[in-house]
Amino acid sequence: MKQLLGNARLDFRRAYFSFGFIIAVVGMCLALISGASTEGSMIKNGADVLYLYIVAHVQGFSMLSVIFATMPFATSFCTDWNTQFIRPTIIRTTIKNYGISKVFTTALSGGSAVALGEVLFILLLRLYLPLVDRQGHMFANAVSDPVYGSLLSGGNYAAYFASRILLAFFAAAFFAVLALWISTYITNVFVTLASPILSFYILTTLTGLIGLPRWLDIRIALSGTFYMGKPFFSLLYSIFFCSFLCILMGILTVRQINRRLEHG
Repeated sequence: MKQLLGNARLDFRRAYFSFGFIIAVVGMCLALISGASTEGSMIKNGADVLYLYIVAHVQGFSMLSVIFATMPFATSFCTDWNTQFIRPTIIRTTIKNYGISKVFTTALSGGSAVALGEVLFILLLRLYLPLVDRQGHMFANAVSDPVYGSLLSGGNYAAYFASRILLAFFAAAFFAVLALWISTYITNVFVTLASPILSFYILTTLTGLIGLPRWLDIRIALSGTFYMGKPFFSLLYSIFFCSFLCILMGILTVRQINRRLEHG
């Protein structure tokens, strides 16, 4: 445990104090601003944060979160392997501790970068606009959302935004760990950064072709649109689903790292 915590401290320092983490946070915020800027006239006419937040996520720029999630630490194995920094590291610890630390840090830093980008976007808008205008253009549509609309109708605005940000965090964590897993097979930084987007489209296509039930549909789980009677349970389902996939890919990542080291 002491070795694992030591590895985690080093990896956390590398991830959270990296240039990639800053770029990911700022990039996510700018992507959302780009999406919201399509409603420039509404901004001038007094739209609220809720309206622009929803519009920003409807636009394709928000999909860049898949890439931003990989930037803080998902390429760390590529770097360690290509520079052979991995070997002196493994000497001081174990492959298992090394791999677990990588997976855990990748998930947390990737999710944090995207979530902080969303928070920064909301805070910037809040400087000029009200958080929610019940008479606004988007409020009626947002309230009609069967999953989280009840939070808005009940006046729980902070809970609504917190739920959406938590969903973004866990979806980003999933994509970050997915990229890390792929990097243990193809140790190329650019392939690692691009792999989640391609993998996402492959997964969603396969899910549609197989015809899985809604509760197993990865698209629904990542977007948090599986309704389970109450917003809390729907959010909990998405968190559990993404966490389970991260743990599964984490196990596969550690095993593949072990295989690579065994075969040189």
